[in-house]
Amino acid sequence: MKLISAGVLSGTKEKPVSASKSLSAALPILVYRILNNVHILRNPVFLAKFMDSPPEAPFKEWAVAPIPSGLLLLSLNRNEKVRAWAKSQRDAVQVLTKAEVPSIALQAISGILSPQAPDNTNDFALMEDTTLIWSPLYRVMRFMAKESLVSSPGQNVDLRRLVLGHLHDTNGMLRDVLRLSI
Repeated sequence: MKLISAGVLSGTKEKPVSASKSLSAALPILVYRILNNVHILRNPVFLAKFMDSPPEAPFKEWAVAPIPSGLLLLSLNRNEKVRAWAKSQRDAVQVLTKAEVPSIALQAISGILSPQAPDNTNDFALMEDTTLIWSPLYRVMRFMAKESLVSSPGQNVDLRRLVLGHLHDTNGMLRDVLRLSI
C-alpha cells in the first residue's frame, strides 16, 4: 500500500492516487506487475483498495499474453465490480497454454471447489459460495487450454475431477463448465 500512498502507482509524487480514486490512474505496467505478484495480491490492504475501487476500464497497454495470475484470481473475486473489470481485461486475451496457466491460480480455484482445501487458499478474497461460482469459472476456463485442466507431473490440481465432484449442484452454468472440462 506504500506504493499507492507514495504516488508510485500514478507515476508521479506530485499526483498521488488518493484513497477515493480508482486504480485506473495507475501506470498499466505497474498494475500488470502487481497482478503477477502473489504476495501483493494477498495483502489485505491492497486487496481492499482494489475491491473498493477497481479500474474503470481495461488497460489497453497490457501485453496479450501471458495473462497475469492475479487476473484469473480477480475473475473469481467476491466483488462483482472486480469480476466485471477482470472479465473486460481478459476479453482481449488468447487461450492460455498449459505452461501459461499459473499454478497459484489453479490452486486457488481448487480451494473453492474442494472441501479438503487448506485454510489459506482464500487469501485472495475469492467467492466462497459454489452455487454462484459457475458463471465466473466458466469465463476463466474458456481461456485455459483443455490440457491445463488435468493434473500432470508439474501440476497436482485436476480441475476436471473437482468440477465433476459438484454434479449435485443445480446451477445452470455448471453444464457449460462441464462441457469445457470434458
